[in-house]
Amino acid sequence: MTVITPAYNVADYIAEAVTSVLAQTIPDFTYLIVDDGSTDGTAEVAEAAAGGDPRVRIIRQENQGSSAARNTGISLATTPFIAFLDGDDRWLPETLRILIAAIDGAEPDVGAVFGHSRLIDEQGQLLRTTLERPPGRYDLSAMLRGMAPMGNGSCLLLRRSCFEEVGGFDVALRSAVDFEMWLRIQKSSTTPIFHCVPKMVVDYRIRPGSISTYPAHRFQALDRIFDTYAADASPADRVHAYVSTALNAYRAGDDLFGPKWLRSALRSAPLTSVRHPEFARALPWLVLGGRATRSLRRLISTVRSRGQSRP
Repeated sequence: MTVITPAYNVADYIAEAVTSVLAQTIPDFTYLIVDDGSTDGTAEVAEAAAGGDPRVRIIRQENQGSSAARNTGISLATTPFIAFLDGDDRWLPETLRILIAAIDGAEPDVGAVFGHSRLIDEQGQLLRTTLERPPGRYDLSAMLRGMAPMGNGSCLLLRRSCFEEVGGFDVALRSAVDFEMWLRIQKSSTTPIFHCVPKMVVDYRIRPGSISTYPAHRFQALDRIFDTYAADASPADRVHAYVSTALNAYRAGDDLFGPKWLRSALRSAPLTSVRHPEFARALPWLVLGGRATRSLRRLISTVRSRGQSRP
């Protein structure tokens, strides 16, 4: 069992990540921390937190991005299973026990297992929001529909053979690199199924400046992902992915990909698209376009602000 932490300028958080790994109730693992050219002393803080534990190895490399850091860890892993923990997240004490038990008991076509996530703020305090998905098996179609496992790559355990078959993380993507990798495994590996375990396994930190705070980057990445994988999903799941993501794009102020994805849904399955429960909400954005779309967005924002200000 190999745990990989890609870390870049997370000196304020890396000690929590390291401590949470070393506190796992299953002690038999190798822990690789890949410092991706940090300039804030991340590697030194990680080394101090490790306290000389022989299971921990810190690898330093020039800054190349989180995908490259993960790929470095994968290239050094020799165990059958790999798990990732980002440098600003932290695991619950039973995480490895839960995930290893799940994959040991899974069917042979299961390449990865994942659990639920709790959200924490910069100070490590729990927020009310959690990232959860229904338990059970996820193929590519279900994964595309549900964007699961949702939000982060710190909640999974995968077979190393998956990476041997499909390669490493895509270093060209600026966002959604986890999502692309999971879909690629499902499209091209011999163990394409992901299995969700309905238990909390990670505290996922939300902080300014993280990749998840740049929606434009995510929409660009999702557009490329849709172009590559949407055709392999069922019409209903493909439509759901297009429509729900288009609506998110419109709400975020992106008028480029929203209409493109709605039109893709309509071309893919017209009747399924118009019957989708969110299609009616997205349709005004598509019909209006341009200046009217921006005016509608401002109107909705004003109405919501007034509603929130009422006692």
